[in-house]
Amino acid sequence: IWLEIAGSETCHLLGCLYRPLSKPVQYWSTLESALTTVHEGRQASTTIMGDFNVNISDPRHPRLTHFRDICALFNFTNYIQEPTRITDTLASTLDILLCTQQVAETSVQHSDTSDHSAIVVALTISATHH
Repeated sequence: IWLEIAGSETCHLLGCLYRPLSKPVQYWSTLESALTTVHEGRQASTTIMGDFNVNISDPRHPRLTHFRDICALFNFTNYIQEPTRITDTLASTLDILLCTQQVAETSVQHSDTSDHSAIVVALTISATHH
């Protein structure tokens, strides 16, 4: 899902995604293509958040290279470093917040009703008025 927030001189793209665990490696080329398409012809800052199903806490995760390549290609910074899925045996960082601009504040809100935590972000999006 993509949302475009457009001001008179600025544009911000907000995307929400879910990568099913069973998706093949081609997912990453599809994501790259989608990001290229939404940026085409726009000078926009971008935020993407969601369940990437890549445990960035595990340096041996098999999809971590694909994730890092996407971040480098589109100049994303990940602002979530603490575990977002906690079970009795494992703590993983699967729910991620990627931004091309500085964020004001982030937090991870743990819940007893879900095995995933909520990501909370405060963005400062400038709007120029004439």
